This record gives sequence, C-alpha cells and structure tokens, in this order.
Amino acid sequence: WRSVVQATGPYDIENVWTWEPNDLNEVYFNIELTIGAKGKDAGDIFQITAATPEGLRDKQKYIPNIHIHRLLLIMNNYEWGSILEYCQKTVNKCSGDTWEEVIKKLCRYFRWEYEDHEYISE
Repeated sequence: WRSVVQATGPYDIENVWTWEPNDLNEVYFNIELTIGAKGKDAGDIFQITAATPEGLRDKQKYIPNIHIHRLLLIMNNYEWGSILEYCQKTVNKCSGDTWEEVIKKLCRYFRWEYEDHEYISE
C-alpha cells in the first residue's frame, strides 16, 4: 500500500496559495490532509500544526505553558510551498503491506482523525 495526499490545506484559511500572514515570522495554524491509498478515491483525515518560533511565543500569551509535541512542524518563516513539499515527501515514504500499517507510520508525523479509536478493517 502506498499513501498519497489527496487534498490539503489549513481549514481556517480560505485560499492558502494567496494568503499572506501579517508577519511571515509569526505564524501558527493547523493543516488538514486527506490521505488515501494510491489509486483509491477515499482517504482519511490527518492533521499537523505548523508554526514559527515567534508564532509559538505569541500563542503562549493565550495558552500558558504550551507543550511542544511530535505533531508540530516548526519553520523559520512561512512558505506554503515548503510546508506542502514536506507533507507530500513524508506521506510518500509511508507504505506498508496493509492500510493499517500505513496508518501506523503516518501517525508518527500526523494526528489521525480516528486516533485512539480501534481501527476496523474491511
């Protein structure tokens, strides 16, 4: 099974290709990816948070004692093309004999919509 990104984008930004933050060095937002098996129409939703160091510092004003975890993509400044390239390369290297194996690998990098739920194979 090979995984592919079928759709992507921050769910709180209407057009990520034309959006420009007020400050390229102060960015914090969630990215939602629809990832599915190559050749299939359906996919599962995965998420990751993208942030700059300044964006994280700014977020601490509203969320004291913020904790960094494995599902955070830290960038020096905002550039959507670089974020998308990282996500696509990461997804492309996640393969396995079953979709369940692929999901386990994807969960190393992204939050899965069914994380903490028992997966039922078809």
